[in-house]
Amino acid sequence: MGTWTLDDIKVKVINRIDNIPDNIKEELVSIANEQRQTISDFVGTDPGSTAIPLKYQKAIMSLTIAETLGLMQLEGADVASIKLGDFTESKGSASNISNAIGYFERKANNSLNNIGRKSRYNRTW
Repeated sequence: MGTWTLDDIKVKVINRIDNIPDNIKEELVSIANEQRQTISDFVGTDPGSTAIPLKYQKAIMSLTIAETLGLMQLEGADVASIKLGDFTESKGSASNISNAIGYFERKANNSLNNIGRKSRYNRTW
């Protein structure tokens, strides 16, 4: 599997989600970078953007997919089906997109919890 870049994530998201509007496709690297920053803030370590280690990849992918689906829903994208890897939901509607968003948010949270957080201690007097 190796390390990924933000461009790799963009390609994988495009391959996994059908019918992404062009304006959202153009922003996928930026969306993935925002999710990378979210992970960096959460775990206290920056996974980088050009050689993303394996342990961060699932979380970044799941967060990027959830954000992409959320933007599609906000835009009112007319989605006949949602294909995410082997998972396909036909006759998609806002409720199906919402279900998929929730699924990927939970998946991302599980991945983040598996990575763990850097311990932070404050001394109070």
